[in-house]
Amino acid sequence: MANEFLDQLTSNEINPKDLYLVKQQACLSVFRALPMGTRTLLSRMIFMPKMTNDSIKAQCHGGEKQLQEAIRIQLIRKIPQLKEESYEIDPSFRSALKCVIDGDSQPQLNPLYQTQENEEDLKIKCQSKWKALFNLISQGNSQIQHYRPKIRETFDKSKLLDRGKGVGFQFILSSTHRQILQILSYYVDQSNPKSAAIRFILGLSLLDPKYIYEMPQNKFEQDIMLDLQEIGLTQIVENGVRITYLLWNFLYEKPIVSIDIKCNIIVEANFRIYAYLESSDPIEEQILFNLLSLFAEIKKHFPNLIIADLTDVRVKSAFKNNMKSDQIIQFLEMNNKNKIIDTEQKISDEYKKRLSFLRVFQETQQQKSKIPHNVVQQLKFWDEEVFR
Repeated sequence: MANEFLDQLTSNEINPKDLYLVKQQACLSVFRALPMGTRTLLSRMIFMPKMTNDSIKAQCHGGEKQLQEAIRIQLIRKIPQLKEESYEIDPSFRSALKCVIDGDSQPQLNPLYQTQENEEDLKIKCQSKWKALFNLISQGNSQIQHYRPKIRETFDKSKLLDRGKGVGFQFILSSTHRQILQILSYYVDQSNPKSAAIRFILGLSLLDPKYIYEMPQNKFEQDIMLDLQEIGLTQIVENGVRITYLLWNFLYEKPIVSIDIKCNIIVEANFRIYAYLESSDPIEEQILFNLLSLFAEIKKHFPNLIIADLTDVRVKSAFKNNMKSDQIIQFLEMNNKNKIIDTEQKISDEYKKRLSFLRVFQETQQQKSKIPHNVVQQLKFWDEEVFR
């Protein structure tokens, strides 16, 4: 997933040197996000800036693959006009990475003091901002005037709030890690210059969430801190700033804060849905209600329980708004906490005989879905029917 964000480095509008020459922290984030073999190759080339192709293959397992990955993001380039095929590491990247290894680099922002707040409290604070984003997406709400201009542009260009595009629903289905990479990619795309935004965000990700830092003096960087605060990635405090556990090492590690809707969804063979909310959080309840209403007809709404039906009219309406049957199935399965029924569990001899007889008429492949087979097949049929 980090490669999707690193692809920003190879766009025509960004010179990779701009990322590595000024801030060593950006260089370190990129380096850590690379595959192990590519990191090994780059580490060797810090001390051997020029290597032949044969030497790379001999010293690095899977050398050709690692070499191509480094070339792709312009960290290594081929040396022209040499008889033997040779490559060299980008000098600015080498210099920046060597400074980091030698301990000569400075943090992106000056640390002021370590906060005394409980780690769990810090996680809850950033969770609330991200849940507010979920709620906004689930409603398809265009009332975003209270957000800062750059965040509004991010929502607009990404189509996250457009219920007719299906982008927002897919965003919520993704892991928290992928969501962060995706929203930051959208945000960087609205920044000018992009290279400065990427460099600053990568540097921020290496800060410690438990520390308060000085607010940057540069207005461009101040705006980034204020923008990212609105989606829970940074926090402005009375006498400084800090990053949250969502942004911390986002490029190469999954966040230790995972944000989802704590619920258990049961789907019956008669297309009835029972969605039990495991928390008393009203925002989570609203998000779940909004998401279910995208493709199901709500029948009853009690505290901590929503009852709905999958009807052809509602489901086909969702498909016409660019939702896919696989997305609905994934949403229902990922929120079903029940174990898959094991048809080999201990049962009476009489039932075993009946099952053996019935299996003659069934597919040999065991059903692994948590959703009844007829529901899965009907959803796929409706999907195909809409686009015939």
